[in-house]
Amino acid sequence: EDLAVASPATVSRCGMIFVEPGYLLPESRINPGPGNKPHETPLVKSWLQKLPAPLEKASEPLVKLIDHFLHDGLELVRLKLRMPVAAVQPNQVAGLLRMLDACLLPFLPQSGDAVLPPEQVEQAAKRLATVLEPTTLT
Repeated sequence: EDLAVASPATVSRCGMIFVEPGYLLPESRINPGPGNKPHETPLVKSWLQKLPAPLEKASEPLVKLIDHFLHDGLELVRLKLRMPVAAVQPNQVAGLLRMLDACLLPFLPQSGDAVLPPEQVEQAAKRLATVLEPTTLT
């Protein structure tokens, strides 16, 4: 039930790769590591690389947002909140990224359109800026 205690043979038969959760998280007080910023961790880095083309300009504000709030958010969940179902921190980060995906859906082409028309791109950029700008930090 727990891969941390599974034998290498069991893991290989299942075709899985086990990665210690600490390698997937940014450095923090509870996870001392190589000094990775949150946006440099594998989970966030791959998410940023997969941002759809209409959102590429938003990657810099998103990086600032993630770098500023991810540590404190994980600490808040760990120390102050009660989780009805326990989740390890990499799963919490993955869940956050899925929620961000959902929040960014209105800024993407709908119903099979390959690209947004130029006027919609401009409107989406303005709306996205109003969403991200209040939280963009220097």
